[in-house]
Amino acid sequence: MPVFHFMLSFGLLAVLIFWLWRKTVSKDFGNLIFWPALSFKLLCGIVLGWFYGGGFDTFDYQRYANTLSKLASNNFISYLKLLFFNELPDSVQIKFKPYSNSFFFTKILSLLNLITDSNYYFNGLFLSFFSFAGCWLLVQTQAKVFPGTKKPAVITFLFFPTVIFWNAGVTKESVLMGALGFFWGLVLQTVYFSGQKLRFNLVLLIFFSWLLFKIKLFLALVVFALTLSWLFLKWLRKRFVFFRSNQNFIGFLGAFIVLAAGATALFLQNFADAFIYRHLVWNYKTLHAKSIGKPVIALNDLKPELGSVLINIPEALTGALFRPFFWEGENLFYRLAGIENLVIVIIFLGSLSFWKNWRKLQISGFYGVLIAFILILAVLIGLTTPNLGTLNRYRTIFLPFLLYLLLQAPFWKRNLDRLSLKFKSRQV
Repeated sequence: MPVFHFMLSFGLLAVLIFWLWRKTVSKDFGNLIFWPALSFKLLCGIVLGWFYGGGFDTFDYQRYANTLSKLASNNFISYLKLLFFNELPDSVQIKFKPYSNSFFFTKILSLLNLITDSNYYFNGLFLSFFSFAGCWLLVQTQAKVFPGTKKPAVITFLFFPTVIFWNAGVTKESVLMGALGFFWGLVLQTVYFSGQKLRFNLVLLIFFSWLLFKIKLFLALVVFALTLSWLFLKWLRKRFVFFRSNQNFIGFLGAFIVLAAGATALFLQNFADAFIYRHLVWNYKTLHAKSIGKPVIALNDLKPELGSVLINIPEALTGALFRPFFWEGENLFYRLAGIENLVIVIIFLGSLSFWKNWRKLQISGFYGVLIAFILILAVLIGLTTPNLGTLNRYRTIFLPFLLYLLLQAPFWKRNLDRLSLKFKSRQV
């Protein structure tokens, strides 16, 4: 790597880190959180490359991005046409379709290459930083909007191992997690602190909405639909007295969810001869055939029909949330994933303390968005990803939100407060 590009890459990354530190580190979110969390994220971005050992999709993206960067050197006008209009010259051969999110991600990498001289690990550091910055904004905003949730947010979004590892480095998930963190962080800031930098936040919201849409279309549609539904219901509650009663509002919300879910299911059944269901089944069977000898989610005769999909949802949901179990699989990866899932099971069981005072339970409307997001993603990933190793990676987009909610249960809140007091007493 040329000295100029090394100094440019290192310097720019250092400036971005310093800027984020100066702008966001505060008394509540100090150096003891920021630096360990950022270091862990950047380290995972480097380790990911070592873990894959020069193969798999992460290095494929880098190789194709290098091809695009060479085009920038040889014919910059053609490169600009490729960036803005997806016009591929005949001399450039890439396996990704121009409209695909993989091609879009490759274009992002090719831009980073101009700074890093196509250095895979520096690209991974920049993408890891972006992912961290989005999560950092979301965690700080959640702590302000929902008092008492700082500890669950910090643990799950900044330190939970697989969440950090699989959303770091040269992966589409790095961009996805960063964009999602920025999007929901800015939505919460706009809704609850609308007087602060409103126009600037709206411009950023448009940008991160576009980024979400480009990097993962279906997930973006789910996020947009849930967020807009929440904003609509929030407006109803403010506008009409009837909805200010918790009982009336919960009843309406329940009916709204049932009708929306039913309408969506029927639409998918009738859309293009059940195209979505057929694609879902094809995806499941294709990955299942490639996973012989490995732990998988075994669905019961999945067919491209609404009834068959509904019957298999419980198995898919359970698999996506809690598997692989610690006795499944024979290599170290499955053992580590199994241990982590055991922790998740323990957290889930501890969170059942919610139900002791369920009548007094006050759930924020945004938490309803998160619950729906978790369930939709968990079901879809469970239905389409039978390979538990691949599933362990894909589910990290919803896993921090799940753990964030579960750790707010009274049982875990008491224990986290005790641990915090012990830690502070040792510092004194």
